[in-house]
Amino acid sequence: MQLFCEERVALIGSEHITLARPRTMPIAAIEHGGEPVAALAGLLAQAGGGAKGRGVLSSLRRLHVLLGHPWLDAAILPWQDGLVAGAAWQAYARVVLAEHGVKAPEGLNLCIEAAGYGRSRLCVGVRAEWVGALAAASEGAGWRMASCRDIVSASAARHVGRVGSNGTLALLEPGTLTCLFRANAQWQDLATLRLDAGQSLPEALDTLAVLSGHAMDDGIHVAGCVPSGVASNNRWTCVGSPDRRWDGVPA
Repeated sequence: MQLFCEERVALIGSEHITLARPRTMPIAAIEHGGEPVAALAGLLAQAGGGAKGRGVLSSLRRLHVLLGHPWLDAAILPWQDGLVAGAAWQAYARVVLAEHGVKAPEGLNLCIEAAGYGRSRLCVGVRAEWVGALAAASEGAGWRMASCRDIVSASAARHVGRVGSNGTLALLEPGTLTCLFRANAQWQDLATLRLDAGQSLPEALDTLAVLSGHAMDDGIHVAGCVPSGVASNNRWTCVGSPDRRWDGVPA
């Protein structure tokens, strides 16, 4: 008997959770009411699974989770001489995050950019306990969580080549705009704005430019969950989703 692997992708944002098949129309998008773990379990149960889906069948049902705001904390780590091992960068990152007001940074799973010598690094953290809860909820619904990434580091890693040595990566997700500012072939700064209902992308970029102190006159690359009404123009270029599995999934 030939077995086929079944995949789903889930985006968890500030208010909603979206479940889809890779590169196709979303299956469901619901409000999670501040309880995304329970909401995810319910969506996966509806997608097929449950007790009968455990064991071998569970291993064939794979889930890829993408976390948006406010379920992540991000910062730019300035270069520090003497930091060689990964553990040293992890410890340094927790200090920087604490200085940014992040509570209990020791409880974060960290994704630190593997930048070259002498360059600052993008760091994004998500709560380890929360990731574990998502994995347990997935397993309980008959699915295996094959990956769990944050939308910021995933987008930066995928599109850094398009941004180049100098430019801005404008990352859209439902209700949030995050801009990563790049100069001299390294990420220099980042800023996040909670979007008002009906706020347009030009308005959001102008507001974030004032708040961050970055002009953003040109070299803007728009990525993330980009609505169909947002297209490339003389101010920005749309470069795509954070992950190939989200290519073709309408925002």
